[in-house]
This record gives sequence, C-alpha cells and structure tokens, in this order.
Amino acid sequence: LGGKAFMYATMAEFVVGIWFLITLPQRMTHLFMGGNLLATSLLGIGMAGAIVAIVLMSRALRTANIRLAGYSGTGIISVVILTMVAMREILRLAYLQPYFQPQQFAVKTQWSVFPLFLVIFIAGVVLWFVMLKRYGLFARRNLPDQSGL
Repeated sequence: LGGKAFMYATMAEFVVGIWFLITLPQRMTHLFMGGNLLATSLLGIGMAGAIVAIVLMSRALRTANIRLAGYSGTGIISVVILTMVAMREILRLAYLQPYFQPQQFAVKTQWSVFPLFLVIFIAGVVLWFVMLKRYGLFARRNLPDQSGL
C-alpha cells in the first residue's frame, strides 16, 4: 500500500510540478528552461530521479522485493528531494533579487534550541534504522559456500 501510494503521489507531483513551472512568471520559468545551467540541470536530475524511483518501485511491487522498494524509496527519492530543495532556493533568490541580497543580513545562531534539534534528529534516524531492520533490509542472505572453487 505504501509503495503504491508513493508511486501515485510521485506521478501526481509530475502534473503539479509542470503546472507550477508553467504558471511562474516568464523570467522565473526561463531559469529552469536553459536560462541558468544549475537550475536546468537540477530540474533534469529531479525529473529523471523521480522516473527512476517510480520504475524501481513498480518493479519492487511486481516482484514483492521489499529490499528494492526500501532502497529505491530512500536512495533515489533522497536525491530528488535534495534537488527540489536546491531548485526552491534558486527560485526564492531569483524572486527576491530585485529587493535585497541575502548578504545584507547578519546571522545570529540560536544555540539554545540546537540540543533539542539534535535529540529529535538522532531519535528520528534511530527510528528509521529500526524500521529498516524490522522489515529485513539489513538481513544477510545465506550464500552458498564457495570454498571448494
């Protein structure tokens, strides 16, 4: 059920993403359509990664291979999400460029909340590994003994 939901949500994201891209002002759309090499490359990587993730998840569901589903779901989509984050940042900076430059602002780190962030982050990573282990993604396969070769 989760694999199918992942595939359908990723497919729907294509439709929404294309709609979002064509409704941007022309100057912003041009960034992702050849106006900026980094933005165009990230768009291509993101789209290719999403297609690969859909194909891998489809194959995993057909063969009931939970390892392929787990690795394709976490590995490929992690790359896609990182490219989306970078594209969003490029778009945000392009929108704000006429008004100010980010270098104008002083950065003041809030160290008082950092320990809480670390505790929650580490707990999330531990929970993720527990889930992966529970569903057998770290189980070793019994390989035949090849010492006689």
